[in-house]
Amino acid sequence: MDPAMPATKTAELDDDKQVMNDLISDLDDLILSSSSEVDWDKFWDDYESPFGEAPSSSPPSSSKDVDGSEKYRVYFKSFVSDGLIESWNESLVGIGIAIYDSNDTLIFELGKPMPYFDRSRLVADCLALIEAMDVAISMNLTRVVFYFDCFPLFQYIRGRWKPKQSKVAALINKVSLLRKKFEFIEELFVARKDIKYAFKLARGAVDSSNNKPSDSKNDNCVICFDDKPNTQFFETKSCSHRYCFSCMKQHVEAKLLHGVLPQCPDENCNSKLKIESCKVFLPDKLIEIMSQRIREASIPVTEKVYCPFPKCSALMTKKEIRENSRTTMRICGQNVARKCVKCEGIFCISCKVPWHANISCYGYKRINPVAEDVQLKILAGFKNWRQCTKCNNMIELVDGCYHITCRCGYEFCYTCGAEWRDKRPTCACPLWTLENLVHGGILE
Repeated sequence: MDPAMPATKTAELDDDKQVMNDLISDLDDLILSSSSEVDWDKFWDDYESPFGEAPSSSPPSSSKDVDGSEKYRVYFKSFVSDGLIESWNESLVGIGIAIYDSNDTLIFELGKPMPYFDRSRLVADCLALIEAMDVAISMNLTRVVFYFDCFPLFQYIRGRWKPKQSKVAALINKVSLLRKKFEFIEELFVARKDIKYAFKLARGAVDSSNNKPSDSKNDNCVICFDDKPNTQFFETKSCSHRYCFSCMKQHVEAKLLHGVLPQCPDENCNSKLKIESCKVFLPDKLIEIMSQRIREASIPVTEKVYCPFPKCSALMTKKEIRENSRTTMRICGQNVARKCVKCEGIFCISCKVPWHANISCYGYKRINPVAEDVQLKILAGFKNWRQCTKCNNMIELVDGCYHITCRCGYEFCYTCGAEWRDKRPTCACPLWTLENLVHGGILE
């Protein structure tokens, strides 16, 4: 199948142009808010998405369920051209779609160009998603997994964020209607390199219709296939692989969001990314999170201690707090009294709560329950959260299997809490059940 539509098919492009005109007209009639709303597209390469909403660090979704049912993987992406189509005085957007079966066989691919107006990449990705869903429905694929690289769109689809732009809201509403036509549907947020074939199809569709000469001063990114100035490229010092700043930022963000230390995006490269070199394309928030991940990975699980005071929660080693608490232990007369190296709050190393004198850990918790802890436990029971038995961190399973890897490195079963050893369960619980998937389950 030819991934790009030949430029000579102007009649088909004219039809697409009319469709786009009708769509934009319909969307304009659905304006729900003022023009002062934030336009995500203006900050596409610079946005900072909130962390703490991450899914569990589960492996990627399998192409088959435990009962052997077929699931199809759908990759989609848009590519918005920088130039204008001379005959239309408009930009061009390319849509790329690639669908694989459980045997990792490519069963469908599409590279489709269409005229475009407002140049919002978020809206373009919405259109690509809708096109991909329409294709899957026309092929009678009832069980599908869609792969996203756009975090705002990912959050909108899952209902965690509410779109403020009227056009985006209208498109998300259409996606919600299409979702009901599937028996099973799941969404996964992945690094951009994982969907680069769909990116290639989208770029090829634009290139076939817009014969714009390439600029010798520009370089082509092998992930997004976009031509950008050489100054907008990052090169890893240890392996010399080069990628544009935008793709590198999205790659690091996706990995950190899943609790994984980012490496070079190349599939066959294990080169570690250094914080100092990443500062050229990462915002301060991601630098801070990356530093935290590196520090967490460098400390053995048995040596990690988190400050129990909610406003601090600093990560420390047992050695650090032992050296910092010698005076505290002498004053308190207890070997279990410790002082946080950051906030200097005194706490009990045994039960990980603020210091309690002349009373046992059990007795203290029984007669002095912390209001926040009680509320948290009530909320945890309501939300079906689980607590790590090693570091007491509360964990919410967003989607995926029940094999959980906590931030402290402890692995356990989300269903019963039993420990995983050597990547294997010690319980007989199923790896997952469709009915209990939080966001990827069967639609009502």
